[in-house]
Amino acid sequence: MSPAQIQALLWDRDKSDLGKNLTVLANSRWLLQPIPGRDGKDIFLVDIPEHLIPFGQE
Repeated sequence: MSPAQIQALLWDRDKSDLGKNLTVLANSRWLLQPIPGRDGKDIFLVDIPEHLIPFGQE
């Protein structure tokens, strides 16, 4: 991501008062199973259970 894109995401996060973590997930195919969540235009919010993250894969 370019610095301008990162800044735009941070600006949107601050405007929406998420107050949590902002993580760009470029390739979600590495998750062990699909994660349900609320989606929006280019930004979505999900809780990823730790047991679904395959550790040791880079």
